[in-house]
Amino acid sequence: MGLALLSLRGDFTAAQGDLLVLICAFAFAAHIVAVGKFTAEIETLTLTVLQIAAVVTASAVVWSATGSPSFDIPVGVLGIAAFTGVVATALVLFLQTWAQRFTTPTHTALIFSTEPVFAALFGYLLANERLGARALAGCGLILAGMVVAEAGGTLAGIGEKAILQENRKRARGLPGPSSARSTS
Repeated sequence: MGLALLSLRGDFTAAQGDLLVLICAFAFAAHIVAVGKFTAEIETLTLTVLQIAAVVTASAVVWSATGSPSFDIPVGVLGIAAFTGVVATALVLFLQTWAQRFTTPTHTALIFSTEPVFAALFGYLLANERLGARALAGCGLILAGMVVAEAGGTLAGIGEKAILQENRKRARGLPGPSSARSTS
């Protein structure tokens, strides 16, 4: 509801971009859950490489299917693209994957849910953008949802807690259930 107040049109209808963002939100949720599960089984660097390889492959398929691919890239863009690919994608994805070993997918999702609030804050601070009352109410609802989720006890189920415990043991080099299974 908070995100709807923050981003939908005045008549509460969604633009095409809003629907794409909604689809992206479901993809992010699936990604967070999958990373939460696989960090217990796969080394961080390997998991990061697999994630990037999957995105590169999917992007190449979509790129080639949607028109004639062109490699006519201005030289000035190459450095920016390299920085974006290495630092803003690979390094940050590695750090995110590593850090997610120490928390639950629920907490990760809660952290991610602050993105529109911080986007609005920095839009205000850096670009002098102003939010109306409805958008501010949306920010408030997003933050309130986070507080309720945290104050009301963990939303994580038993399975999520078990994954977190195994991830923590593995990060400390202790054997977990997956390593016990592989030696039996």
